[in-house]
Amino acid sequence: MSFRSLEVAVRPAALLGVGGEAEIYALDAGRIIRLFRPGAVEAEVAARTDLLTEIAAHAAHLPFATPVVLEQGVCANRLCTIEKRIPGVSLLTALKTARGDVRRSLIIQYMETAQQLSRITVTRPFWGEIGRTDAVQTSTWRAYLAERARRSLAASPLNQVDEEPLVAAVSEPDAPRALVHLDYCAANVMVEGDRLNAVIDFGYAAILGDRRMNALAAAAYLAVPYITPTATAADRKQAFTWLREQGLSDYYARGLGWLAAYWTFAHDDAGLYKWCLSVLT
Repeated sequence: MSFRSLEVAVRPAALLGVGGEAEIYALDAGRIIRLFRPGAVEAEVAARTDLLTEIAAHAAHLPFATPVVLEQGVCANRLCTIEKRIPGVSLLTALKTARGDVRRSLIIQYMETAQQLSRITVTRPFWGEIGRTDAVQTSTWRAYLAERARRSLAASPLNQVDEEPLVAAVSEPDAPRALVHLDYCAANVMVEGDRLNAVIDFGYAAILGDRRMNALAAAAYLAVPYITPTATAADRKQAFTWLREQGLSDYYARGLGWLAAYWTFAHDDAGLYKWCLSVLT
């Protein structure tokens, strides 16, 4: 489907945000248009739409919303989707002004919501990536970790790093495979008032894996100033206290190396690569 009539909406004044995969523009009070970058693969966009539809169907019982795709097509010669508009601002933005009990509550909600993601039922007969054309899909969690780390490191200047110790440090899952966002950060959760009301940007990085990886990633990204520049030392301390209370501190310490290895393929992103380097060396 072509959305030629919507091209007028793709203008700087309507821009809501820019990510690695797409630009997001407001259409009206209830809808946005996600304009994927040139070179986007139609099969991956379609797989994302299918995944979001599946997630929305199984997340209805949770206290936060997830993206809903209304239509998929082409606008301004680029692949796009029209989606429901989620009210509020990102946690990244909210942390610029939140204070006191509201701020502390938002950090706790951020960590608890990461943990709740595993309650979204997405069933596949493999461990690994869901919608990528180059997806790694394996019969065991450890096999996925090893192959994805190997590929990411091989595509980076850190191609001499041995992935085996990173994988060996990660324990086997303590539960069946679960949905892992893997890009769950303050920029990808929405806040309305004093409540975290939505998780967005499920897509390229989403995997079926160990449910504990959601909380690991949430804390890790909060601790990186490049990723969450609006977070404070007190926010980070609160998140790591939450990890300790949930019995996840040891898992965090052992799994952080693999998470950094995962992102090494993005070495053209100077800030992200600097973090990867700091963890791995």
